[in-house]
Amino acid sequence: IVALYEFGALGLVETPMPILISNNFFFIGANLVGMVAGYAIEYSARKDFYLEHLLRAEEEKVRAANAELERRVRDRTARLESANEALRVQNLVSRRAERALRASEQRYRSLVENAPLGILVMDDHGWITEANPALLDILGSPSVEATRAVNILTYPHLVQAGISGDFRRCLETGEEVANERPYTTKWGKETVLRYHLSPIRNPDGQVTAVQAMIEDVSERTRLAAQLGEAQRMEAVGQLAGGVSHEFSDLI
Repeated sequence: IVALYEFGALGLVETPMPILISNNFFFIGANLVGMVAGYAIEYSARKDFYLEHLLRAEEEKVRAANAELERRVRDRTARLESANEALRVQNLVSRRAERALRASEQRYRSLVENAPLGILVMDDHGWITEANPALLDILGSPSVEATRAVNILTYPHLVQAGISGDFRRCLETGEEVANERPYTTKWGKETVLRYHLSPIRNPDGQVTAVQAMIEDVSERTRLAAQLGEAQRMEAVGQLAGGVSHEFSDLI
């Protein structure tokens, strides 16, 4: 357009120089303004395209991050649900085991409390930790507390009777011990104690206590002694009768 204007203004029509110069400045200025405007429009379009491209890229990243997060949440939720289910089952098993243990302890306690034999448990220091009613009756003890106040390993009467030594042997060697010994209790009751001692071990196999099953056989021993005396007297009588008969025959 500028070239055609210059050709017409100089070749076809005689145009005054001031007007020609003014028009040239106008054309140049308009051209520069058009170039700047075009560059600005192109820059804005490129910028919008670039920003849109970045936005799409960021959206893709966000979608990928959301998908990964959702996957992790699903995995974590699945693991938590599995762990919760395992914990629920474990708690159920634990509660059942606790109920079974309590029931077993109650049965054991009932058996011990109602047993016709005396039962006691001695710890590794010689103190009585368990004693049933039959044991109190055998010893003539007024209470469980009074019975627990006696140290089996150091009480002088038990030491003299040899009972302490049997308990100590079971505790130190882990062997079962059975014996029968006369004993006058702390409360003055004369007895003949027949007992069986069994070691109690911890999970590591170490003996930590001794359980004793005790029976008072003093009455049985007395009756056996009376029977033996009667049999002895009967034998003496028979012998005397035989001697008398032989003596009579001789006369």
